[in-house]
Amino acid sequence: MNYFRNLFLNRIWLFCFISGVCISSVFGSDREPILIPKNKVPKLLKSVAYATIRSTLLHNYQFREARFVSPMDCPHKFPSLPGFFGCHLLEFPEISDSLSTTASTMDSQFADGEIEMQELQDSFSEAKSKSPFMNGRVARVSRGEKEILAFYSTNDYISHYKFQDQIVIFKWKQDSKKLLLSSLIFVKLGLDNFPETVYEYNF
Repeated sequence: MNYFRNLFLNRIWLFCFISGVCISSVFGSDREPILIPKNKVPKLLKSVAYATIRSTLLHNYQFREARFVSPMDCPHKFPSLPGFFGCHLLEFPEISDSLSTTASTMDSQFADGEIEMQELQDSFSEAKSKSPFMNGRVARVSRGEKEILAFYSTNDYISHYKFQDQIVIFKWKQDSKKLLLSSLIFVKLGLDNFPETVYEYNF
């Protein structure tokens, strides 16, 4: 199990090195998210097509069988994110049988005493349908009783995710041949998933 976990993490770090997401766009940043004044919120949210993002939250998704994957924490100076979001979710993980275990198999092994704890595992389920208007993949990621709903663009990079009454929106920029994170937008949701308060973090 440790071999497969290390192999998975090595692949994630390779992705980070190639894309620059986990290195050049993160280290050396100690800033805090900035509260956006209410009169500037509409312009900021329009720049990330919030109406489309909101439509993805309203859709009812059906999910495939869950698999368990090993999470990877973000670098130390990456801003704190709601929930348990890890940098292994920045790009939609392609889960092979050698790197994952189905939920039904895990339950069976647990019942047989083969597995005592799964502290380092996230339950990962892909939706059977794409997100409306975005046409990207959707995943439900669970850890214990906590749950994240993650939404991806058509290039399989994370677009946004929802945790409880908050969503985090990822803004990307093209730098030469690399796709880098330029900022994060934190939205506290009110009634009907309309924004209540908005913060922005710039890398």
